[in-house]
Amino acid sequence: MTQFRLPLLSIALLLTAGFSQVHAGTSEIIGTGKNPCSEFIKVVDGQWSSPINAIHFNGYISWAHGLVSGFNRYQAENSLQIDMEEFKLAIVDMCRDKPESSYAEAIDMLIQQYAGTR
Repeated sequence: MTQFRLPLLSIALLLTAGFSQVHAGTSEIIGTGKNPCSEFIKVVDGQWSSPINAIHFNGYISWAHGLVSGFNRYQAENSLQIDMEEFKLAIVDMCRDKPESSYAEAIDMLIQQYAGTR
């Protein structure tokens, strides 16, 4: 049992450090959100040309759903009620307008817009 204490303690310290980083306002975007909007638009424009594009498109949209869900989870009193079909179109429009932005920035701007309309 003693052999597991040090690894478990190390994991606990790493997790604690990670949570304190998030609460300090410094978080790292992972996954699809790091991609520029211009990459998302390439997928949108070729969306149905191959099954791979359709999978990539769904991956982007799923990533956005996760970000909105995370916002709703931690802002329960201000939870967003978004029609996700409408939101998909808004994502495409935002990324076409701001191709240099990261996908995460575009979704964040939309969340702020939706949050401000209530």
